[in-house]
Amino acid sequence: MSKDRIPINPFDEKKETYHKDPKNMSLEELELLLYTKRMELKLDLLRLDNKINYAKIFLDTLVALGIPEKIERIVNSFLSEPQKKSDTSP
Repeated sequence: MSKDRIPINPFDEKKETYHKDPKNMSLEELELLLYTKRMELKLDLLRLDNKINYAKIFLDTLVALGIPEKIERIVNSFLSEPQKKSDTSP
């Protein structure tokens, strides 16, 4: 492999760094390609799992602080105010 084919930053967002069509690859090259695709998929799933875990921790914290109930009370008070005004008018 020549120097110009090696990416400077392997962690760059550019996913496709293959310089050969899979149709023209040998069996070993195809196995390596498949292995890298599997590793990329595993990394993507781990990133998704981490995002879900952070979101769950955040939502659990909001629930523990009682924020949803406070928001519900505020919304209910806003919704009931127009009804109170309409009920008091003749």
